[in-house]
Amino acid sequence: MKTTRALWLIPLLLLGLTLLMAQPGWAQDAQPALSILQVDDSQYPQMKVLVTVADANGIPIQGLDKNAFLVTEDGRAAAIQQVTAVQGAAPLNLVLAIDVSGSMKGKPMDTTRQAVAQLLGNLSPQDKAGLLIFNQKVRELAPLGSDPNTLLAAVQSLQADGDTALYDAIHEAVMRVKNAPVGRRAVVVFSDGEDTRSGLTLEDAISTAQRFSVPVYVVGYGPKIQPKQLQRIAQLTGGAFFRAPKLEDIPTAFAQVMNALNQAYEITYLGVTPVDDGEHELRVILTLAGQSVEESAPFVARAGNIALQLNLGQLPDRGAAEAVWQLMDMPPLDAQTPLLSGDILVEPQTQPGKPTRATILLDDQPLASDIQPPYTWDTRSVEPGQHTLTVQVWDHVGNEASVEQPVAVVPIAFAKLTQPAATLDMPPTVVITGVVPVQFEIATIVPLTEAIVTHQDVELARFSGPPYQFNWDVTAIPTGETQLNLALAFQDGESMTYAFPVT
Repeated sequence: MKTTRALWLIPLLLLGLTLLMAQPGWAQDAQPALSILQVDDSQYPQMKVLVTVADANGIPIQGLDKNAFLVTEDGRAAAIQQVTAVQGAAPLNLVLAIDVSGSMKGKPMDTTRQAVAQLLGNLSPQDKAGLLIFNQKVRELAPLGSDPNTLLAAVQSLQADGDTALYDAIHEAVMRVKNAPVGRRAVVVFSDGEDTRSGLTLEDAISTAQRFSVPVYVVGYGPKIQPKQLQRIAQLTGGAFFRAPKLEDIPTAFAQVMNALNQAYEITYLGVTPVDDGEHELRVILTLAGQSVEESAPFVARAGNIALQLNLGQLPDRGAAEAVWQLMDMPPLDAQTPLLSGDILVEPQTQPGKPTRATILLDDQPLASDIQPPYTWDTRSVEPGQHTLTVQVWDHVGNEASVEQPVAVVPIAFAKLTQPAATLDMPPTVVITGVVPVQFEIATIVPLTEAIVTHQDVELARFSGPPYQFNWDVTAIPTGETQLNLALAFQDGESMTYAFPVT
């Protein structure tokens, strides 16, 4: 008896295992569906790619981020900047094929009219729709692109009668939408029964949709549908199957269709293909739960999309720099002209690409050639005054741009002997005798720690701040040309010296 009971258990265990393996988790060949809806290369190398992702049943997969995707251009991987979930991001071209066979008479037809009207009402102004009906024949009530009033009037005129040419209707709906303008294309089919009158087969209908890359979304109502066939149509064309077992489920099923049609992801990334205005292959690879699917589309590596902005790093305080400039008796500056002093970071910034190579000129003479930016420029190596800085840049895909920037270079400080009047390095010198008052005017960009006045290595005065003046007794100094020396020390460790000729 024990052996007999054990033998009876074997079929039951096998049946349970078979049922378990039939569940979605065991469907090893059930891959997600990936479709590229739109490629925006108008601002190349800044790329935007619109894709849809659905599970094996055609239901949109939500919550994906950039870790789920890989993008390549002609086989070269490109870094994804972000992946954003979007709703209705591209125009939709939609053809509805509605079953009006005899079994739809009465309340099913009334409910279907309401559900279809609601779906059409949820379309955006940029979307286009058309309407076919089918029983034993397929008829077009409103061509793709009809105005909303025409579509709604056609929906309200639906009457049920006859058999069901389901596969013919799918074929005809695909043919109506295949040549639609730029944007998403889709067919929505509603039926309450199996095909009884088509001249085409199930495989014919699927083949047509696959040939023109048109996803078919199927709503099946009632107990007479053949869910395996309808699900096969949806899965093999990249669409989705929604079942409405009861009459009250029809509006919900159509709402699910609209939700599936509107959900997409926008992948933003920076292109890596050198610009040549030629066509190249973009490939998007999606990896989920160890399974990978991919789709490709053409794009153009458009040249010329480059905007250059010059960043000159941290500039000195404008007020302090202008005080030095004015003390040097320089001409007035335009308010937009930057004042530069000391080490300046020359940092070209390009959009949308990244700067990889630059040549920098000052007054048409090279400062740095063919370097990788940014560049540190020691402005102390040039004569103070007004100059023209020219920066030529190439981005990572070969776009080129240049900019000219007027600049004013100033030293970190300037000093002038104001009493008795004399000018730095500008004879004639001033004749002085006896005890004379001496006064300096000093303007600095960097804070000054001390100023020391000497004559022939003899300290005459030391200052930590203004006024910079003292009395100088020259009676013991031999007659003849000589000079006063002014040494400045600054908080950052810099120092400067000036020589003022006197007699």
